[in-house]
Amino acid sequence: MDFSELKKTIEEMEIVDGHAHNLVALDSNFAFIHAFSLAHGDDALASTQHSQSFKRNLRDVAELYGCDSTLEAVEEHRNVSGLESIASTCFKAARISTVIFDDGIDLDKIIDTEWHKTFTPHVATLVRIERLAEKILNQGLADGYSWTLDSFTTAFLSKLESYPSKASVSLFLYTNTK
Repeated sequence: MDFSELKKTIEEMEIVDGHAHNLVALDSNFAFIHAFSLAHGDDALASTQHSQSFKRNLRDVAELYGCDSTLEAVEEHRNVSGLESIASTCFKAARISTVIFDDGIDLDKIIDTEWHKTFTPHVATLVRIERLAEKILNQGLADGYSWTLDSFTTAFLSKLESYPSKASVSLFLYTNTK
């Protein structure tokens, strides 16, 4: 069987990244190595560099950047090139036409969703309603507010209703099916 036409179609197809996280500034506390692993702690992260997936992914990124296949060389290239250049290279190579960002992760120096529109025509935010509820509750407690079910529901629905008015935001509600 000849799969050349299928391969060509797949390689030319634009993709939708249905679950992404906003980029962070290069000087963020979120170390670049975290892009390769969900591991936490120094020992776990040190072990990451010995995994096959890390080695392969690092090699692929280094090839994309045109630099040596070491973590140090890739990080140096990123710092010298700057975030916009790197983002442009990666988005273009991946042929991402749409990206949906998950707002459920808090990182320092996070780049806002609007900035990403430079690299892909369609950008949206997946609103995690449990994180929204947590933020509302915590802010109220920090302000010394005593919540009732009615007051929380009013605040939550008000905040939730503010999202559809923003053109770049989509709301996805998930239900637990246990």
